[in-house]
Amino acid sequence: GPAHHHDLDEHVGAVFRAIEYLDAPATLVGNSMGGLVAMLATRARPDLIDAMVLVDPAAPLPGRTPPPNLAMAVRILAQSLPGTGPALAGLYRHMLTPRRQVEMALGSITARFESIAPSVIDEAVDLATTRRNFPWASRAFIESAASTRRWVLRPARYHSMFETIETPTLLMWGDRDPLVSPAAMEALSRRHPDWDTKVFPGVGHVPQIEAPESFTTAVVEWLSRVENFGR
Repeated sequence: GPAHHHDLDEHVGAVFRAIEYLDAPATLVGNSMGGLVAMLATRARPDLIDAMVLVDPAAPLPGRTPPPNLAMAVRILAQSLPGTGPALAGLYRHMLTPRRQVEMALGSITARFESIAPSVIDEAVDLATTRRNFPWASRAFIESAASTRRWVLRPARYHSMFETIETPTLLMWGDRDPLVSPAAMEALSRRHPDWDTKVFPGVGHVPQIEAPESFTTAVVEWLSRVENFGR
């Protein structure tokens, strides 16, 4: 919603408010920036989180590893800056219909855009159309992207924050992700050998959209094992 700030702390606060409303510990499933939000929430209040599923979460590149798609990395950086971000948001809004905006976004982050169910695209278009009625939506995106950038560009801070997480975690990624490098996921996995992993071959940044059946099966089976182990 139209919060005063739209940084990751605000998103974490929204997660906590939802958990408190449900009045029960939760399993957090987060993709991309949502994965980073899930980690921040779990780090802050592990008592509220039973398990965590991270799907291509935002993470630093290891060492001198280049981004998987340099042009996309530059575009995401530009969208997170206070000067160019609003200008690009206005340009996209003026030049692109909601459907074209969705097609471009999904086409750039998936490995096989043609595999996405038309109903999923239609739902995304409906959401994009609704979002255009919210005057704060562009600012929320820019501030969220900037907050994420501040985390992933400071690897020491990122890893020191999350190295003590003990919550059962499943780390999932697509091996053709053009946005979050598979090398970053492999490095994150090595830092957390207690985390379980699942790699989706031939899949990009959103396995839950590109391979929904495999994704759902993997999550359900893992949660069943975790729940049985905890009893």
